Amino acid sequence: MGGPRATQTISSLDLENPSEKNSKLLAISSQVRLSRTLAPDSLSSKWQVGRAKWGHSRPLLSFTYMAVAFVDDSGSGGDAPYFVLAGYVASEAAWNKFVTDWQAVLDLSPKLEYFKMKEAEGLRGQFASFTPPQRDSRLHLFIDVILQCDPWEASISVPAKDHYEVLYPILPKTRSSPYYSAFIAMVTALSGFYRWSGSDETVDYIFDQQPGIENRAASLYFNFRTWRPEWRLGRVGFADEKKVLPLQAADLIAWQTRRFMCSKEGTRDTFKRLHSVRPPFRKTLKRGDLEDAANAILANIRNLRAAYGDERVDRELATIERRNSSEGISD
Repeated sequence: MGGPRATQTISSLDLENPSEKNSKLLAISSQVRLSRTLAPDSLSSKWQVGRAKWGHSRPLLSFTYMAVAFVDDSGSGGDAPYFVLAGYVASEAAWNKFVTDWQAVLDLSPKLEYFKMKEAEGLRGQFASFTPPQRDSRLHLFIDVILQCDPWEASISVPAKDHYEVLYPILPKTRSSPYYSAFIAMVTALSGFYRWSGSDETVDYIFDQQPGIENRAASLYFNFRTWRPEWRLGRVGFADEKKVLPLQAADLIAWQTRRFMCSKEGTRDTFKRLHSVRPPFRKTLKRGDLEDAANAILANIRNLRAAYGDERVDRELATIERRNSSEGISD
């Protein structure tokens, strides 16, 4: 198998020692200490370009569990009407076959080191030497691999305008990204495929790397997992989409979904084909959903005062108020 042999790092929570107190601080900024471990052999070297051997003694994932979800984002630049998280969940066996087939498509001439939908669409980066027909042909081969894998697909879309008007004014800057709302909704959706089918499988989650967001998202995940032990939520980690091949499939569907949500050009044939085998779970968080979340956050302030004291909570609320004033955001 071709590709660079490179060592990567994956950030994860120390699942043995979660900080329950800090994880409750959803509306107020706080720091939660996270462990960082090297990616292990058991993350499945088959999923790494170049089959690199990590040799780390403490694995992020042991694959005692059979279901693994891979998720990527689209629209995080802030200039799109929707922010989207999308991805796939399937068995370990299905992913093991997927990576062999995906790598084979990457290795076709002209060879690609990785797949990224944005580069394919713009004929730049890895696709700079491609003609539009060559690009389309290669894209269909990647879609073939996804369809043969037969994963469950889910996507969560957050309207940027509604998020900015409803949630942003009551959240600290460090926790104001729509990523957090979509993150928990994706966990709910992807684990739901197994709950609804009556399966008792645990689902592990690998998200694309999110510098500045990973630690807080992971603490939010821990809190949510504590609330829902019956959902059999597994471990969570973040990885480089250029090296972890299933994340490239997640990139493809995240970009295609955002394009579908934002564009007036109609439904592309590629998007239709992605859903020709199995219908997706597709959810848009409406303004009412965001208002419900905002009300829950505001109602929780009293609990935060009891847990952390009036002084700390007032200090954080004053910081949010100053931010809103400087940005011209009215109450």
